[in-house]
Amino acid sequence: MALTQWAGIAILIGFVVFWLGNIYSPPGVYQESDLTVRLKIVDEYSRRWAVSQGLGGAGIAVALLGLLILSIGAANDNGPWLTYLPAALNAVTVVLLAVWLTQYIGDPASIWGRVEQSPLMLGASILILVAGILYGLLFRQIGLAGWLSYLTIGYAGIALVAVLMVRPPAFVIISFYSFVLLAAALELFFR
Repeated sequence: MALTQWAGIAILIGFVVFWLGNIYSPPGVYQESDLTVRLKIVDEYSRRWAVSQGLGGAGIAVALLGLLILSIGAANDNGPWLTYLPAALNAVTVVLLAVWLTQYIGDPASIWGRVEQSPLMLGASILILVAGILYGLLFRQIGLAGWLSYLTIGYAGIALVAVLMVRPPAFVIISFYSFVLLAAALELFFR
Protein backbone atom coordinates (compact mmCIF):
# COMPACT_ATOMS: atom_id res chain seq x y z
CA MET A 1 0.00 0.00 0.00
CA ALA A 2 1.38 3.41 -0.99
CA LEU A 3 2.05 6.18 1.53
CA THR A 4 -0.75 8.23 0.01
CA GLN A 5 -3.21 5.45 0.83
CA TRP A 6 -1.91 5.29 4.42
CA ALA A 7 -2.35 9.05 4.61
CA GLY A 8 -5.93 8.66 3.38
CA ILE A 9 -6.63 5.95 5.96
CA ALA A 10 -5.25 8.09 8.80
CA ILE A 11 -7.31 11.10 7.72
CA LEU A 12 -10.45 8.92 7.47
CA ILE A 13 -9.85 7.45 10.94
CA GLY A 14 -9.25 10.95 12.32
CA PHE A 15 -12.47 12.18 10.72
CA VAL A 16 -14.50 9.32 12.22
CA VAL A 17 -12.96 9.68 15.70
CA PHE A 18 -13.47 13.48 15.67
CA TRP A 19 -17.15 13.13 14.79
CA LEU A 20 -17.68 10.27 17.25
CA GLY A 21 -16.42 12.64 19.93
CA ASN A 22 -18.90 15.28 18.80
CA ILE A 23 -21.78 12.80 18.71
CA TYR A 24 -20.86 11.43 22.17
CA SER A 25 -20.91 14.89 23.79
CA PRO A 26 -23.32 15.20 26.72
CA PRO A 27 -26.89 15.71 25.50
CA GLY A 28 -27.82 19.33 24.95
CA VAL A 29 -24.52 20.81 26.09
CA TYR A 30 -23.91 22.77 22.89
CA GLN A 31 -27.54 23.65 22.26
CA GLU A 32 -27.94 25.27 25.67
CA SER A 33 -27.28 29.03 25.76
CA ASP A 34 -27.42 29.45 29.55
CA LEU A 35 -23.89 29.01 30.92
CA THR A 36 -25.12 27.73 34.29
CA VAL A 37 -27.21 25.01 32.67
CA ARG A 38 -24.35 24.04 30.37
CA LEU A 39 -22.00 23.66 33.32
CA LYS A 40 -24.62 21.60 35.17
CA ILE A 41 -24.80 19.26 32.16
CA VAL A 42 -20.99 18.94 32.12
CA ASP A 43 -20.95 18.21 35.85
CA GLU A 44 -23.70 15.63 35.48
CA TYR A 45 -21.92 13.91 32.58
CA SER A 46 -18.31 14.66 33.54
CA ARG A 47 -16.85 11.37 32.29
CA ARG A 48 -18.81 11.59 29.03
CA TRP A 49 -17.65 15.20 28.64
CA ALA A 50 -13.99 14.27 29.07
CA VAL A 51 -14.23 11.28 26.72
CA SER A 52 -16.07 13.21 24.01
CA GLN A 53 -13.60 16.09 24.06
CA GLY A 54 -10.65 13.70 24.16
CA LEU A 55 -12.01 11.85 21.13
CA GLY A 56 -12.44 15.13 19.27
CA GLY A 57 -8.84 16.12 20.01
CA ALA A 58 -7.51 12.67 19.15
CA GLY A 59 -9.41 12.73 15.86
CA ILE A 60 -7.82 16.04 14.90
CA ALA A 61 -4.37 14.72 15.83
CA VAL A 62 -4.85 11.53 13.77
CA ALA A 63 -6.08 13.50 10.74
CA LEU A 64 -3.07 15.80 11.00
CA LEU A 65 -0.86 12.69 11.28
CA GLY A 66 -2.35 11.57 7.96
CA LEU A 67 -1.35 14.90 6.44
CA LEU A 68 2.15 14.42 7.90
CA ILE A 69 2.34 11.00 6.20
CA LEU A 70 1.25 12.66 2.96
CA SER A 71 3.99 15.28 3.37
CA ILE A 72 6.64 12.62 3.96
CA GLY A 73 5.48 10.71 0.88
CA ALA A 74 5.57 13.83 -1.29
CA ALA A 75 8.85 15.25 0.06
CA ASN A 76 11.08 13.86 -2.69
CA ASP A 77 9.03 15.27 -5.54
CA ASN A 78 8.15 18.71 -4.12
CA GLY A 79 9.94 21.55 -2.39
CA PRO A 80 10.36 21.59 1.39
CA TRP A 81 8.16 24.68 1.76
CA LEU A 82 5.25 22.67 0.34
CA THR A 83 5.88 19.49 2.33
CA TYR A 84 7.74 20.17 5.57
CA LEU A 85 6.33 23.63 6.35
CA PRO A 86 2.66 22.54 6.54
CA ALA A 87 3.72 19.45 8.51
CA ALA A 88 5.60 21.65 10.99
CA LEU A 89 2.60 23.99 11.27
CA ASN A 90 0.38 21.00 12.00
CA ALA A 91 2.80 19.70 14.63
CA VAL A 92 2.67 23.04 16.46
CA THR A 93 -1.12 23.04 16.04
CA VAL A 94 -1.37 19.64 17.77
CA VAL A 95 0.66 20.93 20.73
CA LEU A 96 -1.44 24.10 21.04
CA LEU A 97 -4.68 22.13 20.76
CA ALA A 98 -3.51 19.61 23.37
CA VAL A 99 -2.76 22.36 25.89
CA TRP A 100 -6.04 24.13 25.11
CA LEU A 101 -8.04 20.89 25.26
CA THR A 102 -6.61 20.05 28.68
CA GLN A 103 -7.79 23.43 29.96
CA TYR A 104 -11.15 23.07 28.21
CA ILE A 105 -11.93 19.60 29.60
CA GLY A 106 -10.95 20.62 33.13
CA ASP A 107 -12.64 24.02 33.20
CA PRO A 108 -15.11 24.68 30.36
CA ALA A 109 -16.58 27.65 32.25
CA SER A 110 -13.39 29.64 31.78
CA ILE A 111 -13.64 29.17 28.03
CA TRP A 112 -17.41 29.45 27.62
CA GLY A 113 -17.53 32.54 29.82
CA ARG A 114 -15.01 34.44 27.69
CA VAL A 115 -15.97 37.02 25.15
CA GLU A 116 -12.59 36.71 23.45
CA GLN A 117 -11.40 33.40 22.00
CA SER A 118 -8.50 31.64 23.70
CA PRO A 119 -5.13 32.71 22.27
CA LEU A 120 -4.12 29.03 22.09
CA MET A 121 -7.17 28.11 20.00
CA LEU A 122 -6.86 31.23 17.87
CA GLY A 123 -3.20 30.42 17.17
CA ALA A 124 -4.03 26.78 16.40
CA SER A 125 -6.84 27.86 14.04
CA ILE A 126 -4.53 30.23 12.16
CA LEU A 127 -1.78 27.62 11.85
CA ILE A 128 -4.11 24.86 10.68
CA LEU A 129 -5.62 27.14 8.02
CA VAL A 130 -2.25 28.36 6.72
CA ALA A 131 -1.21 24.70 6.55
CA GLY A 132 -4.51 23.99 4.74
CA ILE A 133 -3.64 26.49 2.02
CA LEU A 134 -0.26 24.84 1.59
CA TYR A 135 -1.83 21.38 1.53
CA GLY A 136 -4.21 22.58 -1.17
CA LEU A 137 -1.18 23.52 -3.25
CA LEU A 138 0.42 20.16 -2.46
CA PHE A 139 -2.75 18.31 -3.51
CA ARG A 140 -2.43 19.99 -6.91
CA GLN A 141 1.27 19.13 -7.16
CA ILE A 142 0.77 15.44 -6.40
CA GLY A 143 -2.02 15.15 -8.96
CA LEU A 144 -5.19 15.06 -6.88
CA ALA A 145 -8.33 16.44 -8.50
CA GLY A 146 -8.13 20.14 -9.29
CA TRP A 147 -11.48 20.86 -7.62
CA LEU A 148 -10.17 19.36 -4.38
CA SER A 149 -7.09 21.53 -4.46
CA TYR A 150 -9.13 24.66 -5.13
CA LEU A 151 -11.74 23.72 -2.52
CA THR A 152 -9.03 23.25 0.11
CA ILE A 153 -7.26 26.50 -0.75
CA GLY A 154 -10.55 28.40 -1.01
CA TYR A 155 -12.01 27.10 2.24
CA ALA A 156 -8.79 27.58 4.19
CA GLY A 157 -8.29 31.07 2.75
CA ILE A 158 -11.83 32.26 3.46
CA ALA A 159 -11.80 30.69 6.92
CA LEU A 160 -8.44 32.33 7.68
CA VAL A 161 -9.84 35.75 6.78
CA ALA A 162 -12.89 35.01 8.95
CA VAL A 163 -10.71 33.93 11.88
CA LEU A 164 -8.63 37.09 11.64
CA MET A 165 -11.57 39.47 11.18
CA VAL A 166 -14.68 37.98 12.80
CA ARG A 167 -13.17 35.29 15.03
CA PRO A 168 -15.87 32.64 14.79
CA PRO A 169 -15.68 29.71 17.21
CA ALA A 170 -12.79 27.44 16.27
CA PHE A 171 -15.12 24.44 16.41
CA VAL A 172 -16.87 25.77 13.31
CA ILE A 173 -13.58 26.15 11.45
CA ILE A 174 -12.29 22.70 12.38
CA SER A 175 -15.62 20.94 11.82
CA PHE A 176 -16.07 22.19 8.28
CA TYR A 177 -12.37 21.77 7.49
CA SER A 178 -12.72 18.12 8.44
CA PHE A 179 -15.21 17.67 5.57
CA VAL A 180 -12.65 19.10 3.13
CA LEU A 181 -10.10 16.62 4.51
CA LEU A 182 -12.61 13.80 4.13
CA ALA A 183 -12.78 14.46 0.38
CA ALA A 184 -8.98 14.47 0.22
CA ALA A 185 -8.76 11.25 2.24
CA LEU A 186 -11.17 9.44 -0.05
CA GLU A 187 -9.25 10.55 -3.12
CA LEU A 188 -5.92 9.53 -1.55
CA PHE A 189 -7.26 6.14 -0.48
CA PHE A 190 -8.81 5.24 -3.83
CA ARG A 191 -5.87 6.47 -5.87
